[in-house]
Amino acid sequence: MQAQTVRRRFDEAEIQWPKIDELIADHRLNERIGAALFDALIGLRVTRPSYVKLTELDERTATRDLVNAANTGLLEARGERRGRH
Repeated sequence: MQAQTVRRRFDEAEIQWPKIDELIADHRLNERIGAALFDALIGLRVTRPSYVKLTELDERTATRDLVNAANTGLLEARGERRGRH
């Protein structure tokens, strides 16, 4: 059963990544934000610390990427200060 779940996730990723790439291009965002968009798509919380770890960016650049994605409507900011995702 677990192998089927993993296969289904890979199949879904193959469908969604081209759409994510298209959105990134349409909104003129840096392509590194794709990882955060994919995580959000599959229901994971995207936080600045998780994005920094994923992309190995400095905090200011990570914040700018996430704010830009939120300003275009691709991500929705929830929460205040600590716990914001």
